[in-house]
Amino acid sequence: MQIINYPIPLERSHYNELIKKIVDRFDTREEVLSIYQLGNVNDIGISDLDVVVIFKNGSVCSENFHEGLDVNEKSILTHNLFGITEDSIQKNLAYNYFVNFRLLAGRDLGINPDPDKDLSHELQLQIALEFLYKFFVALDVQVSYGILKMRSFLLSAKAVMFDLKILGIKEGVLYEMVNTVIAWRKDWFNNTPSESEISTFVLKFHQELEALLREQLHKNTYFLPLSSFKISGNIVIVQGEKFIKTRKGIVFPLLFSFLGKKYFNLQNKFNNFRYEAPYKIPEKDTLFADRFEFYRYAYLMNRSNYPHFIPLSTGFRYFYKSGSN
Repeated sequence: MQIINYPIPLERSHYNELIKKIVDRFDTREEVLSIYQLGNVNDIGISDLDVVVIFKNGSVCSENFHEGLDVNEKSILTHNLFGITEDSIQKNLAYNYFVNFRLLAGRDLGINPDPDKDLSHELQLQIALEFLYKFFVALDVQVSYGILKMRSFLLSAKAVMFDLKILGIKEGVLYEMVNTVIAWRKDWFNNTPSESEISTFVLKFHQELEALLREQLHKNTYFLPLSSFKISGNIVIVQGEKFIKTRKGIVFPLLFSFLGKKYFNLQNKFNNFRYEAPYKIPEKDTLFADRFEFYRYAYLMNRSNYPHFIPLSTGFRYFYKSGSN
């Protein structure tokens, strides 16, 4: 595989300066209630920054903060800021597995979720399978193209380990491989693996993750909101009896991989992916149906009022309207 998007060396001061820039930009805005950092920054140069802006109910904010960042800042804030309204934050925490909220500015809303206590085992399983399935699809597309986004792969390691523990998996090949990736993260800039080592490792990792998903999606009940839906222009998720993946199209030679993101966009135009898996559509007025409806509401709210802020959710984004199928 061709490796792209290697981590770049940074200092903790770069993170602190960007946090200050976010606070300075949004703390004095009338529509902003609070600003929180989500998670910790443990591996400088690899860890990214997750910041949640909590807006006052009924407010509007169309600013695109991410657009004006420089290269180093975008390597820290790898995506847009998260955004959510005051009346939605507690409900969101009841549906999701988020921890380590740290107040950066604004009103202290007392956000201190205890997911091990508050979330049912069924919901924890759902959240774990959502992330693993989403991560597998992203990795499978990269393997199909023969090109790996290194930083994204490293960033996902701790979340995968977290999900394996939810599934009760504390040993085995994939478990040990995730531990290897976590070790890579900690000493990346002093002991970077070779491209051939990474390539061999990732292909094996991909196989093990696929085998795990096949097993877990048959073993556990997993919910998605629709019988089929697109998660991007060329990737569709379909309800079925078995775990089946298919690709139709043409994969271009790796000699074009120097184009980076443009290479991916070119491949996407000439390839279509279909992922079929056994899952259920939840019945109306159940926990999982209400959860997906909340996701829909949050997506539509952000698209309307906060177009450059990401809804705070896990798993696939569900770009659907009520009543679609």
